[in-house]
Amino acid sequence: MISSIAGDINNKMMQYPQALFIISKILPKNHFLFRKPYNKIYKSIDFEANYNQEELLRLVNSSIKIVPYYSNIYIGKRYEDVNEFENSFQFINKNILIENSQDLLSCDSKTSENDLVTTGGTSGTPTKFYVHKKRCQKEYAFYHEIWSTKGYNG
Repeated sequence: MISSIAGDINNKMMQYPQALFIISKILPKNHFLFRKPYNKIYKSIDFEANYNQEELLRLVNSSIKIVPYYSNIYIGKRYEDVNEFENSFQFINKNILIENSQDLLSCDSKTSENDLVTTGGTSGTPTKFYVHKKRCQKEYAFYHEIWSTKGYNG
């Protein structure tokens, strides 16, 4: 029953990500509040350098295959080395986001699983981009793991 109530709270709170921060201050036991997705991600975080480099290359190579924007720029490219990636992969900027918003969605992305968000636009035109609806669970798992290195144990 408690798990069911926590699940209902969790589902409702995902609609209001800012409120999650406030709740985490009141109820810092995030493993209970965010439930399975958070716990799975939190337990899988590994800050070891070699692992992160391998994961970066996996993510980049996957993006080249399934994200039209990158597929068009890096036709058939596969990165095997982080140095090669650092020296040749191009950063995107606000203009690229605005002009290529649809091409920056992966082919397997479902818009129903994403929220269209915008930046504040204080430096000009607000930038629109998609983020996964359940991003808070992943973000907070990383925040809490990083904070735990400084003594926070939520």
